Amino acid sequence: MTLDWDSFRVILAVAREGSLIGAARRLGVSHTTVGRQLKRAEDDFGARLFDRLSNGLFATNAGNSAIAVAKRMEREITAVNLKIRGTDRSESGVIRLSFPHMVLAFGLSDEIRAFSELYPHINFQLNATDTLADFKERELDVVIRAQNNPSSGLWGFKIATAHFAFYASRDFLTKWDDRIRTAPQTTPIPFIEVNTADPAADREQFIRHYPLAQTVTECNGLDSMIPLVRSGFGVGRLAKYMAKSFPELVHVCDCDDEWSRPLWILTHPDFRDTRRIRLFMDFIKERFRSRDEFL
Repeated sequence: MTLDWDSFRVILAVAREGSLIGAARRLGVSHTTVGRQLKRAEDDFGARLFDRLSNGLFATNAGNSAIAVAKRMEREITAVNLKIRGTDRSESGVIRLSFPHMVLAFGLSDEIRAFSELYPHINFQLNATDTLADFKERELDVVIRAQNNPSSGLWGFKIATAHFAFYASRDFLTKWDDRIRTAPQTTPIPFIEVNTADPAADREQFIRHYPLAQTVTECNGLDSMIPLVRSGFGVGRLAKYMAKSFPELVHVCDCDDEWSRPLWILTHPDFRDTRRIRLFMDFIKERFRSRDEFL
């Protein structure tokens, strides 16, 4: 038998994806390569590992045994990689950084540039995502997250607290100001919602101030909502530090404190002594400490 980790990686990818094409996409190779490696694995085992059905590939009993071995190998290899990466003391190499989409546009890009000027031999691979990125699956080094309670399996610092408020353009308020000031309880002020984990949450917060507020559109993120607010289409919710980038926007009312979100910089505990990672995390902590727009 000549099975190696590459063979077990293929078996695991096929099991997780249920198809050769899906496994190929996960592994970054062609589906013919996956098919060839899977056939070799089955020949080496002397058994069929997956049943080929019209709706996908399903593990046989022999396949389940191979998958269990592959998972144990994956855990052991991941643990070794984490330990090795954690012992790196050099001031060079790559930092794999994940962060929410809008953080880069409003401050983080300046900090990355400043850090790179101090440490020109440290490079970045950036992953902008609003999902909770996984260290093992995505091969990350550092994440920045807006969370009340970050995972207990991570290590890092709270670097800021983001506070939120509702904003509108100056032109918009020129049109609506009299009614907002004199009759806030009966004014059907146009409101722009952002689809979050709780799509109605923005509007529920806003109608505490303006009970008859009318949703005029829904957006799937801040990158589409902000241009609409700037154009005068309606009122939208923004973090206060973001709004400072748009002088044409005017504060309408604050969000309740329950909307505040701590911002964390986190890493895997095994990486805390990796020189380039610790340098970056300490740098970000100190830089954000000196900024007042989050506080």
